[in-house]
Amino acid sequence: EKLDGRNMTNQGFSALVENLLMSTAVPVLDENGNPASPRKQGAGLIHLDRATAANACLVGQDGGRPKAETGASEDGQWSFSFQVKRLQGTVSIPYEVSVSVLTEAIVTENGRSYIAQQSRPLTAEEYTLTAPAAVTLGQDPQTVNVSLSLTEKGKANLDRDFPNGIYVEGFVELTNNDDPALSVPFLGFYGDKEPDIDLNFS
Repeated sequence: EKLDGRNMTNQGFSALVENLLMSTAVPVLDENGNPASPRKQGAGLIHLDRATAANACLVGQDGGRPKAETGASEDGQWSFSFQVKRLQGTVSIPYEVSVSVLTEAIVTENGRSYIAQQSRPLTAEEYTLTAPAAVTLGQDPQTVNVSLSLTEKGKANLDRDFPNGIYVEGFVELTNNDDPALSVPFLGFYGDKEPDIDLNFS
């Protein structure tokens, strides 16, 4: 089923525009070349040229905005899904899928550690990820399922640096050589209670 704005109510059309702007937004990188936290930038920087050129967009779970707020987990396990939906065109679109998994960086001064207000990519030894390596979009929507688990080493590192809990977050990006990249931000919290954060697009 294609998303066709001509057959939508005003509310439905507004939701489509928001989904399209968020899907094609470009995550901003920090000075170290890592994506800035979704808590700081939402879906990323809006590019109208990418939005108008896109042949597809992302839709969140239950038809909501393309973002995933997975809540707090003391076990360090999160899962979410989203859909890739067709906007226009008939040729199949093959996307490569990549996932960036981030937490807060730590800086140490005079023997004390502080949150550096910068992202730190988790290493491959700190988490396991289940997600497709590629998705081919035809005329029917495709569902992308993502599961993320901290390893024992990952949990030990975060417990050491953040005894009161910390965010585990990032972006899932779908790329194709001929179409604008699509991405969805995700946000989880490692700990027993997550602060109240909403990932609105920026």
